[in-house]
Parts: sequence; C-alpha cells; structure tokens
Amino acid sequence: MAASCASTLPPLSFVSSSSSPRRFRRSGVVAMASVGQKVYAPGVAVSEGNGGLPKIDLKSPHGSEAEIYLFGACVTSFKVPNGKDLLFVRPDAVFNGQKPISGGIPHCFPQFGPGPMQQIQKSQKEIQL
Repeated sequence: MAASCASTLPPLSFVSSSSSPRRFRRSGVVAMASVGQKVYAPGVAVSEGNGGLPKIDLKSPHGSEAEIYLFGACVTSFKVPNGKDLLFVRPDAVFNGQKPISGGIPHCFPQFGPGPMQQIQKSQKEIQL
C-alpha cells in the first residue's frame, strides 16, 4: 500500500505580557508519515486501525492526540490534554475501505472519490454582459 500524509500541528503557548494578559505565540511542529516507507517524526505513528485500515496517530508534546485514517483522510479522534475526545464516530461505523467512515471529520479535497474533476454547473439564467 502506498499512501502518505503530511500535516502541520501548531501548538499554542501562553506568553504573559504587561500590555495584554492574553497573548499567544505559535510554534510550528511539522508531522510527517508514510505507509510503505519508514518515514516518521516525533509524535507520529502509523498503525493498523479498525478493519485493517491504515491510520496515523499524532501526539503533541502538550498532551493533545489525533487519529487520522488514510481512507478518506478522516479524522476520527481529537483528544485534548485532559483526555476528552472532541469528535464523534458512530458506534456502528463501517471500516471496510468501501464506504465512508460515519463520523469524525472527512477531508474530501478536492472532491469525493476518484475520477476526473467535477465541474461546477453554470446557472441556466446566467447574465451575459
């Protein structure tokens, strides 16, 4: 199986300031993973998920965690440092590589499914100047 995924996870860190009590600074963290090749970064693990589908587990140094299935690039879990999962996946979700995963956040860019790019239909009442 040859699939890859790249993601950027910028954590926030609190910086106190006399002029503003709420100022945040971003520090960039880049996460890279590749199935079929052994390319990993700290906090990134590629493993077999439900139904044998490959998934990427991301862990930030601040305690947040995410789970992303390569099938449909579906984010099925995002946990904050206290362990609470902010996403929902149906208990009867099918992980068979045929149907979309029910729940989480599916990333369907640039379109759902394979094939030629779909064109946006122009309105039949298009105004011509």
